[in-house]
Amino acid sequence: MPSNATRTILGTMTTPDIWFDMLLALLIVALAWRALRAPRLYPAAILFIAFGLSMALAWARLAAPDVALAEAAIGTGLLGILLIDSLRVFTERKSGEDTKTTAFQAPAATAAVVLATAVLGIL
Repeated sequence: MPSNATRTILGTMTTPDIWFDMLLALLIVALAWRALRAPRLYPAAILFIAFGLSMALAWARLAAPDVALAEAAIGTGLLGILLIDSLRVFTERKSGEDTKTTAFQAPAATAAVVLATAVLGIL
């Protein structure tokens, strides 16, 4: 027999809400599986970004906007950009091109991380 708290929570959810949450859960599992089983790294990075966005949506649905915002900004945005950029550097090195970091790239990346952390700290 469900408790009163369970009955209250389930009592306020409509049928479309339940179906949407189940679909979101299946999407999260499918994206995680596809990201892990991707044959190449670039599609895996794109699937990881999609996985992070769907996780942010799940956190928002669970009434945790702070976690959803952190997941979207850090977990998806910043980490997704770093993954794709590192893939670019890796493929350039593999092809034999010169990939020396310019004097601007390293401080710019550090400034972006510090700015994102400061913005999230203010919110």
